[in-house]
Amino acid sequence: MLTFILCVLGLRVFLSLAKYAWSVVMRIGHPQLASVKQDFSLEPTVSILLPCFNEGPDVYNSIRTILECDYPVDKFHVIATDDRSSDDSWEWLQKAAADFPGRVVARRNPKNMGKSRTLIGASHVSNSDIILVIDSDCIFAKDTIRQLVSCFADPKMGIVGGTVGIRNPNTNSLTQVQTYVYFLAFDLWKTYENWTKSVTCVGGYLLAIRRHLFEQIEPKILTRNWFGVEVVEGEDRYITHHALLLGYDTYVNTKARCWTNAPDKYPQFFKQQYRWRKSGVRDLFLTYKLLWSHLGTVHPNGVYCSTIAPLTLLTFTLGIFIAPRFDPLFFLHPITVIISMATGAVLHLIVSKHFPDQKIANPLTFAFFGFWWIINSFYLTVLSLLTFDFSDWGSRSKKPG
Repeated sequence: MLTFILCVLGLRVFLSLAKYAWSVVMRIGHPQLASVKQDFSLEPTVSILLPCFNEGPDVYNSIRTILECDYPVDKFHVIATDDRSSDDSWEWLQKAAADFPGRVVARRNPKNMGKSRTLIGASHVSNSDIILVIDSDCIFAKDTIRQLVSCFADPKMGIVGGTVGIRNPNTNSLTQVQTYVYFLAFDLWKTYENWTKSVTCVGGYLLAIRRHLFEQIEPKILTRNWFGVEVVEGEDRYITHHALLLGYDTYVNTKARCWTNAPDKYPQFFKQQYRWRKSGVRDLFLTYKLLWSHLGTVHPNGVYCSTIAPLTLLTFTLGIFIAPRFDPLFFLHPITVIISMATGAVLHLIVSKHFPDQKIANPLTFAFFGFWWIINSFYLTVLSLLTFDFSDWGSRSKKPG
């Protein structure tokens, strides 16, 4: 049985490492394979939708950095919406609107509605060519907007995202570990998916989408449910999924950068990761529900759904339902420990060299990364499957007033 468990785990690790390895090859040896034509003369109007819940003064700082971007001031504005925060976030939004008149619109929901409906409400007071969805604590690089919109030169391009770094990488060991998580999930992994212009989840921290495409997907967002229970999180993955189904390209421009605060307490971190895992597992089921629709499109994502996805699903199912049952602590096997340590060491070297602002003060924290990957992939997935009817704002742990 131990041999079987290791084979299942090894297959999942192999699939992941193969994708990451190919991403490294493309990034270093053939960067043109994962790039798109950019036209920096494009200057469409942009509405930046900023949904806010319990961010406090961070939301004001985020708005300020957005307005400092090197994009024509008459071509973009911020629509910030408070989802009935229990702290002073609404006061900070009002201050931003007063300090930057004509460039910031401050709104407040009549009740706590969740991120998806907050975004849709904000989009209804906008008429810009491009809708840019961001997180309420993000800090922008000055060329972020221009880097994003330049990728819409091809009319087939539907969604463009960017990469996100951590503003507080060395607060404690937890934020240090998340530096590796963010690099893998929001940077390196996207290189592989950029190859076919079929990024399966453009993160909601920085997601630019054509207005007409957003409006086309909006009714589906409003009617999302899980066996009758409304789904209010994971809208970024859901929007990306339907853009691919409609035949549009999705892409992440790694030169478009922003930074966010990572959770520095374990309860917040767990809730964030739990919400992300639910979104990913739910989307996997949606993929198989709509498998024939995927295969019916000309988009290369259909090839992924008919080849890699079934194998991933098989190992995923065997892993979460069989392996832990026979040995709940299988991840402490020496081979697993060695793989985890080696992966973490490589990550530390890459991040330290190419992202100096993300350099970790204590490199020994990479040892925890491999263990968290296993716990997240197996045990957190089981928990997610049992609790799809529960959702909130994730790491924003305060209760709404």
